[in-house]
Parts: sequence; structure tokens; C-alpha cells
Amino acid sequence: MKTKPALILVALFLLEAIPAGANPAPDAPPNSTETTWMALLVGGARAGHVKSTREVFPAEVHTTEGFYIRINRGAAVTEIQAEDRFVETLDGQPLGFRSSLKMSGTELTTEGEIRDGRAYATTFSAGTEMQQEFDWPENALLAEGHRLLAQRHGLVPGTRYEVLEFLASELRFAPASVTVGQTETVDLLGTEQQLIRVVQSLQLGSTPTEVISWINPEGQEKKTRMSMMGTTFEAIACPEACATADTEPTTLFSAAIAHSPIRLSQQNRESAITYTVSAASPDTPLFFPQSDEQTVDRAENGDYRISVRRLGPGSAGLDEDTRSAHLQPTRWLQAEAPEVIDLARRARGDETDPKLAMLRLEKFVQDYVNDKNLSVGYASALEVARNRSGDCTEHALLLAAMGRALGIPTRVATGLAYVNNWLGNQHVFVPHAWTQAYIDGRWISFDAALGRFGAGHIALGYGDGEPGSFYDSVHTLGNISIVQAEAH
Repeated sequence: MKTKPALILVALFLLEAIPAGANPAPDAPPNSTETTWMALLVGGARAGHVKSTREVFPAEVHTTEGFYIRINRGAAVTEIQAEDRFVETLDGQPLGFRSSLKMSGTELTTEGEIRDGRAYATTFSAGTEMQQEFDWPENALLAEGHRLLAQRHGLVPGTRYEVLEFLASELRFAPASVTVGQTETVDLLGTEQQLIRVVQSLQLGSTPTEVISWINPEGQEKKTRMSMMGTTFEAIACPEACATADTEPTTLFSAAIAHSPIRLSQQNRESAITYTVSAASPDTPLFFPQSDEQTVDRAENGDYRISVRRLGPGSAGLDEDTRSAHLQPTRWLQAEAPEVIDLARRARGDETDPKLAMLRLEKFVQDYVNDKNLSVGYASALEVARNRSGDCTEHALLLAAMGRALGIPTRVATGLAYVNNWLGNQHVFVPHAWTQAYIDGRWISFDAALGRFGAGHIALGYGDGEPGSFYDSVHTLGNISIVQAEAH
């Protein structure tokens, strides 16, 4: 069990959420190439590296930003490699992009071009192609455009400006505000430099993501830091040999575990439970979504009261556009793939009732994924259908895609689930993912990894299988304490 989309957020942090001035050499001559290396530290330990290259041609600028990291998840080690490439004119007008992600045998690549206010993207994954087309806002920027914008605003303390970032790996846009701070003394792997603090607040979900960079007067980024899942991530500039030195796999998910104040029996989880949850610090923003199964109230002291039950009363219904969106195939939920359709029909059999059909699908996926392990990075539904390997995320994506293949609206939930024992920890809530289906006017949860959904689940967010839909979860994971659990 885990929330593997958090791994993708590491890539987004390193590749796309880099604040102003993150690119080398403000004014490089034509036909030149400059490369910056950075060591990647997670919780203070070396876990990988970052490589950024800016190539200036007579009519174009190509910016390539790549990273490598090793994540230790129990006895399994996941290696992640990601790279984004942006093509722009010399004055920062976007022309095209390419984003690739590789982890534990999974590979997804998206290529796109931008013209006449539209973006045209093709995603290649599991031997399939998916075409997407969307509007390109006039103020949306890629790497060179952002560098030039930062150069125009300068590094005077108190300077503030807005930017619309394009997240290539997510094929979406995120508004951000950039604020230039004061000069500070910054430690760079044992040496100190006087650097300018720049803070970028990126709106990725319900709560902003803050990325802090320290930049020299020439506009070169020397250090970047952000926090998520109770862990600090840092990228620090250094020579190639330093950046690529031997690393140890970092344990990313230990800080995301929340201890239960009581042991929850199976009977407790079959009924309803009200949790009292507090933030790790008063300034920590938390997000808990409301749903048919989960209600959230805020206490006077700032704590959250979260009530979870297996089946809620039902909502007002979905409008046609929303319903249609939850039926569509995505890059990660390939509901139109013949293999997924075949599995869905086999699992459903002759059942016509949608809820009973989803229960059959839930049991089918639980048995079908017969190689249950933590080594899979983040596999799409089609890859799980072929490889039959993975843990909670793979179960959730395959079940969601199979539901859509049968015409049942689905979405993927991420949050915390109670288990009696996980990696030596007793009675804890661990990062988890499951599936929801919209049936009879309500969202109903199904958990193919644990066998069934119960009140031992606390939802932190919902999405369509795209890793970026889990932003709210990674802000809350690692930042909460469950102080009380009342079964009733």
C-alpha cells in the first residue's frame, strides 16, 4: 500500500515547479549548450540527481530537465527517471514539449506541439497511443519564457509577479505567484554562499505548494527546497561527479504513517467511525474532501472531525458533463483497451445490476493481481491487465478502468487505510488508494487491494488516475495526527 503519485510529484517538483532564475546563464550566445547538475537530497540523505541543459540555436531554445531518484519501499526499491524537454523561440514563445517517465519497467511518453492557441499531444504507453487536444492560454509559459519573465522582473527584494506554469507530465496548467526575498547565507553541501531567496507558490490542488529557491545575482539557481509527506526535498547545485555520487534508496513513506489511537476491529470498520484529526503544526494546511461516505467538520480548536461510513445517503446527482468525464478513458485508465474490456466482461458475467457488478469486479481484481508487491512504480490499468502485478494503486486503477469499460462512472480515491500491521508498525493508517463508482445517485467505494471498503478508510482526494490528481493527498500525508477514533 502506498500513494505512488507522490513519486510523480517529486518529478514535478524537480522538473516543472522550479522558480524564476532556475536556468543557467541569462544570456548564452547562439549554438551554445550549458548544463547544470544538482544533487537530490530527501530528508537530508542523498537519493538521486537532477540535470538541466539549455541549448541555444539560431532560432530556438531547447531546455531539457531530467532527474533520477531511488525510493525504498519496504524491501522493494523503485528507481524513477523523468525528463521534460521544451522547445521555444528565442523570445520565449512555446513551440513544443516532450515528457517521459520511467519507473520499474513502466514507461510513459507524451509529445506535443503548440500552434495557433492550441496544444496537440500524443501519449505513448503500454504499446498504445492517445491523442489529446486542448486550448493553450496566451500567458502560459515554458522554461525559457519563465526565465525571460524572471529576468525582466529582476531580483529586487519585494518583487512579486504571477505566472501560469505548464506541467508537461500532467498536460495541465497551474497558476503560480513568485516573490523575491532577501539575501541569505545558504549552506551548499558544506560551503556557504550569499544567495537570494525566491519563493514560488504553485496552485496544484486545494492547497498551494510552496517551493523555495536560492539564486545567485546572475540568476543561477543553487538550491531548491520543498516539503511533502512530512519529508523535505532539496536539490543542491554541484559538479557532475558530486551530483551523481553513490546514493542510498530513501524511505519516503515512513513519515506518512498515522498511528491509530485504538485498535479497530473488523466490526468497527463495518459500522461508522468518527475521527478527530489535528495538524502537525497550526500552520499546516490540511484538506479532507466531503463525500457520500465521508463528512468533515472543523472544531473550535482547529481539529477536524471526520465521520466515515460504508454507505452514505446519496447526493443530488451528476450533471451530464461530469458523468461523461468519469466514463472516459485516460492515459492511466485505458477503458477502451480490448484487454481491459475483456477482463471487465469476464468479471461481470451475467450480472446487470451496477453495484453487484462492481462487487464482482472488486473480487476479480483482488484475485487477478496475483503478484502483490511494492516494487511497481505506478502502472497504468492496461499494464496491470497484462502484468498482473502491483499493490493498492494498481488494483485501484485496473478496477476503475474496468468499471468505465462497462459504462459505470468511476474515479480513484487516495487517502489512508487502517491495517493491523505494516512494515513492523502496529495498528496504523497507511497511504492507500481505492476505487469509487457512481451508482444509484451516490459514490460508493470498492477496495480490491484490501478486499472491501470500510470505515477504516479516510479519503484525502479523488482523481481520474492521473498522478497529478493526488496533490491534496501529499500535502496532508505526514502532517496529521489521529488523536481520537470513536466507533458507533
